[in-house]
Amino acid sequence: GARRRVVAFLRPALAPGASSSWSAALCLPARSDGWLPAAVASECEWGTLQCEPSELLDDRLTSQHADLLFSVRCRSAPVFIYVLFEHNSTPTPWLPLDILQKMVRIWVYCMKTRRLTESGRLPPIIPFVLAQGEFDWKASTRFHDLIDLPDKLREALLQHQPVFEHVLLDLHAVSMDQIKGQTIVRVILSLLKAVRENSALEWLEKTEADLEELYRQG
Repeated sequence: GARRRVVAFLRPALAPGASSSWSAALCLPARSDGWLPAAVASECEWGTLQCEPSELLDDRLTSQHADLLFSVRCRSAPVFIYVLFEHNSTPTPWLPLDILQKMVRIWVYCMKTRRLTESGRLPPIIPFVLAQGEFDWKASTRFHDLIDLPDKLREALLQHQPVFEHVLLDLHAVSMDQIKGQTIVRVILSLLKAVRENSALEWLEKTEADLEELYRQG
């Protein structure tokens, strides 16, 4: 009945490289639900949120991860939200390096196409990793933790290194009941978790009311 139809609707979102299927539902669990820093989320004009063309990102997707890029106005200034779907069974410690490469690619595009802020500078980028692994995420979310900085020179050297931290939503580390967001977001994120953990029956039981709501919404 309702559950079967909604599951059929959601199935394309699970296909490798099916990034466009996510744009409506996963444009972000962050909005008011605590995934992004509250100070940023509260100032975003979410009605301006849009999915950016995939050409902005490296299109050589692997079976381990795919990505999406969104833009949103924040206090009337542009902000990019780069969302990476990480499907590795165990987290790779080098992921922040991959993220940095994508961020540079986005900034180069902004420079070449003059998509700059009113002051003529580059817009900020928030990297957001959605992890669907088999184990809790243990790798650092900070890029500079990849760099060997001797203790006595750490502060002196750190100011010359790229410094950023990606937001992390680790589905393995949260229960289905802890997944936040609008109904469609909760359903898809919990389904991703269930697929990885082979707990489809539990997912159906816990999301029955949400599935019925989605079915009524058409």
